[in-house]
Amino acid sequence: MRNPFARLARPDAARPSLRDRAAALKASASRVIRRKPVNAIEAHPDACLLAAANQARPFLAREAALEAEFQRADALADALAVERFGPRPDPRTDWDGMQAFDIKREAVRDEAGRSAAYQAMAENNDAIWALLGPFAEIPAQTLEGVAAKSALAASDLWDADGIAREMAALFYGWPAEAPTPAPETDDTRA
Repeated sequence: MRNPFARLARPDAARPSLRDRAAALKASASRVIRRKPVNAIEAHPDACLLAAANQARPFLAREAALEAEFQRADALADALAVERFGPRPDPRTDWDGMQAFDIKREAVRDEAGRSAAYQAMAENNDAIWALLGPFAEIPAQTLEGVAAKSALAASDLWDADGIAREMAALFYGWPAEAPTPAPETDDTRA
């Protein structure tokens, strides 16, 4: 009877020994360790913009909730003002009554939390702009950069036309800068 494992015990001449494989692994590991690290900021043209957009992501996510809270507080304040003071007088017939109603409504808006909701929304937008505002005048160089800027255009913090110009410059080679305004006419001909 033959031993089926006898063939496995013989050394394979084409395969390197364990000692040779360990030496090769050690040599390749030392090359990797000695290699200079890649600077990620220099590697991607829009790396700073993308990092800032990544930091602004939580603020962008909160924006819809803050807007909804502001709208809710605004509707509540208007409903409370109508309930307490009646309908708003028509400015064509009762200008002083309308102004008095508006003053009272402002007090109710503060009471309903509208001012606090507006302040929270403004602080959130300020935080977004503090992170991404410095990149407003710098055109994006990659599709990822344009996408990061388009998040601001969607939240009305950035000019959507500027994003479209940057995308056209990126893909079609069109000028990225804003169009120059028409020259003012000299009206001294009176």
